[in-house]
Amino acid sequence: MLTRRSLAARGTAGALLLLVVGCGTQGSDPPPLPEVRFQVVPRGGAATFQVVSLETAGLNHPSIVGRDFFATGPFSIVLENASPPYTATVARTGTVDFDVTLSVSSMTGGTDVTITESTSPDTPEVTVSSGQTASLGNISPEVRFDVCSPSQGASTCFTASDSGFFTSFFTGTLGDAFTTHVFNGGTPAIYFLDAAQDNVSAVFTSNPSGTFLRVELYVDGQQRTTSSGTQNVLVNQDI
Repeated sequence: MLTRRSLAARGTAGALLLLVVGCGTQGSDPPPLPEVRFQVVPRGGAATFQVVSLETAGLNHPSIVGRDFFATGPFSIVLENASPPYTATVARTGTVDFDVTLSVSSMTGGTDVTITESTSPDTPEVTVSSGQTASLGNISPEVRFDVCSPSQGASTCFTASDSGFFTSFFTGTLGDAFTTHVFNGGTPAIYFLDAAQDNVSAVFTSNPSGTFLRVELYVDGQQRTTSSGTQNVLVNQDI
């Protein structure tokens, strides 16, 4: 395990990671690609932030770059089927600081890499990375699933001041015609499926059953479909 800096509350952070980390599979011949999770965790209040860049193998994921996000608890950005290296730059836009942790989980469910950087009054922007490579432009297609337990009356998962209810847990699968990835996590979360082909689909199952989930599927930044429910929430789309 590669660790740049341990979280101050290591036990609490470890428990959170155990709750949300999953892994990917591909039939009987899984690829050597882990699950990659960037997690923003506020320190003492409601934090607002922007994703300045999010890259896998030098390819940027532009649809969330420059957007304002709101967090009162762990906010996860997860990449499935993604090739290394993995890099995210996140900027504080309010007064509350936060930790940004990169976790790379192996096919066996262990965490191979954990890197954490923290904002501060003097450091409003941080970068967490598993390695460096030249920027190669934007990923295409960019497939994104926004997952939330929405606030009452909310018409979308994420705005600059609302991300719905935090730590509503779920399990599920997502993939395309060639790969399927199994995961577990908690709201709010954004999932990307890199190198997607032909058709994409996902099933998010609330755990425990009865928790209301909303899932929005975006392709190249455009919302294609959405679904919601209290048990199995399914979305699929040709790309």
